[in-house]
Formats: sequence, C-alpha cells, structure tokens
Amino acid sequence: MKKSLFVLILMLSFNPGLYAQVAVSYYPFNSFLGVSTNPNKTIWGDLRLETNTFISNTNMELSPKINVKNTDIVKAYIGPGVNFNIIYGLFNNGQYLNGYFLTGGVLVTPFRKVRNLGFIFELSPYVNYTLNGGYFRTNLGLSWHFNKRANKIKTPQKDDGIKS
Repeated sequence: MKKSLFVLILMLSFNPGLYAQVAVSYYPFNSFLGVSTNPNKTIWGDLRLETNTFISNTNMELSPKINVKNTDIVKAYIGPGVNFNIIYGLFNNGQYLNGYFLTGGVLVTPFRKVRNLGFIFELSPYVNYTLNGGYFRTNLGLSWHFNKRANKIKTPQKDDGIKS
C-alpha cells in the first residue's frame, strides 16, 4: 500500500499536463487548502493539505474527480479519495494511511465577468483505514481557476486596395 500511494503521488507530480491549468481552493470551515488540475476537463485530480494543525498531524487528501455535469456555470463531480499523513507515518511504523472517502460536489461560477472565481459545496462520507469508524463530512469553500493564457499574436492584415 505504501508503494502504490508513493507511485500515485509521483505520477501526479510529474505529469506535464498538470502545469497547463490549475485551480486553488480553500475550505475555511474545514481548514483545507487544495490544488487541482483543470476542473473543466472530464477527469481531473485534487490534492488537499490540512492547515491549522501541528506539522506532525498535517493530513493530506488525494482524489481523482469525474465531472458528471460540466457547463460554464455549474460543474458537478464525484470521486473517491485517500487521506494520508506522511510525517506521522515516518515516525509510527509506516502508518501513512488515515482513511478513505467518496466526494460528491458542485462548483458554481456565477459571475459572468469573473468565471475564475467559484464556490464549492461537497458531501463526503469518510471511513478510517481499519473500516471500523467514520463520519459524514460537508465542505464549503472558494476556488480560483488559473486559466492557460492563449498566445495572442497579431498577424498583419494584407491591404488588397479594395475599399468597402
């Protein structure tokens, strides 16, 4: 399990397609900071880091997402995920994995002039790694989508001498 989690993190880290467009999100009530690949694509990834904790208790979540509805204003998605803590695992006999979750969420970008700003609402059942306990989570947050900039090279217009 440790090797597969490590390989998954490496694959996501070195994927050249991830650098094109990203989204940064913050969930103030749950104290999570997230970085996502392009949420406009059908399949995308999400990595979250828990803030407001001691370094040894910094939980992270890794989750692939699948868009089930994708419009300019609303994106509805689902995806499984894992919650892990690398620092805790280094000092506790390799116990890196904390638990599993399934997320269903909606990203809404209601402002026409600022489509990069989004509001997120998620429902996410969570179960610990031993599968003997869990809870039902809700997440509410903000997202900013950094769009890939299009190369705007102006080509000179040819004047053919015809006036209209």
